[in-house]
Amino acid sequence: MAQATYTNPVGITGIGDPFVLRASDGRYYLYASSCDGFIGFKSWVSDDLVNWECLGECYHVDETVWGEKNFWAPECYEIDGKFYFFYSAHYKVNPNNEEENFCLGCAVGDHPWGPFKDVTGDKPLLQLEYAIIDVDLLRDDKGNVVRDEDGNFTLYFSRCCYKHKVGPWEEAHIYGIKLAGDCTHCVGEPKLLLVPDQEWEGLSAPTTGRRWQEGALALLHDGKVYMMYSGNFFQEKHYGIGCAVADDPMGPFVKYEDNPIMKHDYPRVSGPGHNSVAWSPDGKEMFVVYHIHTSSGAGGWDRAVCIDRMGWDENGKMYCTGPSTTPQPMPSGVK
Repeated sequence: MAQATYTNPVGITGIGDPFVLRASDGRYYLYASSCDGFIGFKSWVSDDLVNWECLGECYHVDETVWGEKNFWAPECYEIDGKFYFFYSAHYKVNPNNEEENFCLGCAVGDHPWGPFKDVTGDKPLLQLEYAIIDVDLLRDDKGNVVRDEDGNFTLYFSRCCYKHKVGPWEEAHIYGIKLAGDCTHCVGEPKLLLVPDQEWEGLSAPTTGRRWQEGALALLHDGKVYMMYSGNFFQEKHYGIGCAVADDPMGPFVKYEDNPIMKHDYPRVSGPGHNSVAWSPDGKEMFVVYHIHTSSGAGGWDRAVCIDRMGWDENGKMYCTGPSTTPQPMPSGVK
């Protein structure tokens, strides 16, 4: 008998920041930050978004690559028959010996499971005077990467809290910048798009001294850009997902007043956030793919993958169901 339901989490633990690509072969590929001591990136494959098989290493770290540690938040896109793999890492060229020397990278491969090699050789795709993480490209509401009239992509990233004092707190902010159509360099200057200015986004500040705005995920739907993002400290229960909307990929963005659109239900679920989006096998349902703490009581680095339904209501407002921990119907179109 065919599997009728699934229950979160869906079997992948020891990770963070899951991203799902549905490739042209019809299969789903998942990439994530490794939180089990692995240096580099692994990939997983599934036919139904629920049952996953680890394919092993897809991005290998050795002396030829620019990064040395903290390989985080990968995203992979199929563009013109190639697979472009974006990520952030600590740059080993660190003349000022910064504690956080994060830059963005882009690697390319012929297959969704890799191997991926950096398009810029032994240097990052984007390095700024401050630490940056969590790269994302604007897509449409079917998952296709969107080019502008000049053939460029819109790339989003997060400026780290590190040494970024705003009032009493260190803060992380979300920026946008244009990426050349061949994915080898960025065009123009970054533009500030989102800052942590809602009350729920500061719930971790009293214990950490920091406020976060990170994990951007942007979709173009009915002429508007919907940016999902995560707020609060990822190791604590308050980590959650908000949404902001704009008429242009580079803003200005307006946040939902009733954010977050997904939040914890502690102790049942802790820290749901840093999401991606995937579509069911028949394309009729949308799913938010996110992580939660594997142990709600412990919090911390060890996180597990969950999926729940999402979409837009009759008024064009984005919503997420969940976080669920009870049996849910399998994604539509699963054979």
